[in-house]
Amino acid sequence: MHMLIEDYHEKIRNTQMLRVNRDIQQFLNEEESGGKKQVKEIQTLEHTLAIQNRYQQQVIDSKKRVLKELKKVVRQKEKVNEEFEAKLKEMNFDYNIRKNVSQENDGSVSDAKQREKRYKGIVQRNRLVALVKMQAQQLSILGTEVERLRMRTFPTLRSLNQ
Repeated sequence: MHMLIEDYHEKIRNTQMLRVNRDIQQFLNEEESGGKKQVKEIQTLEHTLAIQNRYQQQVIDSKKRVLKELKKVVRQKEKVNEEFEAKLKEMNFDYNIRKNVSQENDGSVSDAKQREKRYKGIVQRNRLVALVKMQAQQLSILGTEVERLRMRTFPTLRSLNQ
């Protein structure tokens, strides 16, 4: 019993000697309030995080819309460029034919064999140009098909890269 009294006196002395600063007061107040302050702080942080997530999603959605519109514009420009390239090739072909005809009319080619050879060259060139046009169209169709299949096969990978 005597030792118990001595222990209590020691604890009282330690308590009296303990200096209570702001940190210890805050800790004691938190224990008394049952952690209400921490719960409120956690709720505030969760609410802030939810608001930030919604804002971030809105930003992402707007960027996706802009990207989609830009892709549409790019496709339109590519179609216009393809049309111009086709017209240019056709005009170049017509120019070369007229040039050959004008050279023949100038008398630079007087021999019948040379005319026939040139005519065969022109016919062969016409056939090759037609073949090139056809193959370019097929290549364009196949490229579009490959892109469509690629988008169907790897849609998530495509969206991550953008």
